[in-house]
Amino acid sequence: MQQVLYTTRWNRLTRKPTLGHSWLTEEDARRRYDNGEGLEIVDAAVRDADGTPRPVWFVGAYGRFRVQLFLPGGSVARNVDWDLVEGRLWRWVTTEYLYPDEDTQHPMSEATTVVETTTRHDGTASVTVSDESGQTHATQFADVATDGYWLDVPVFGEWGPIVNATLGATPGAPA
Repeated sequence: MQQVLYTTRWNRLTRKPTLGHSWLTEEDARRRYDNGEGLEIVDAAVRDADGTPRPVWFVGAYGRFRVQLFLPGGSVARNVDWDLVEGRLWRWVTTEYLYPDEDTQHPMSEATTVVETTTRHDGTASVTVSDESGQTHATQFADVATDGYWLDVPVFGEWGPIVNATLGATPGAPA
């Protein structure tokens, strides 16, 4: 199992729980998750010299799920929002951020290109590409094959399937 940390509110810039929040024990995290209370799961397999996580991924579980993937410098590379639909997760919105470089921690507002894909249960989808010049281009799709957009809600501690499904998401080109 991957090494992870749990909290109720995590700050991606400091890579620590926000003021007034702390790391939870696995037992407390499991209780919160099983009770449907908000939980944030932080990949802690790699840490810096101070022991602070340098995550590759983050999962926010609030009924709906949000998975964030990070570049080596700590910038958000991809957000995937998973909606809870009839007891399963639906990969709803995927947003990919491109920056001037991967080794600097950039706020999302410094992305040079943002690609957002929204896919609906009825097989329609849209892709919007925005660049640093302010240009935005949108494309609509119909009859998108949607089987690959569904995922079972993760069992506590088994975060691999939702992280791997997020890694496999293809912004800009509905599957």
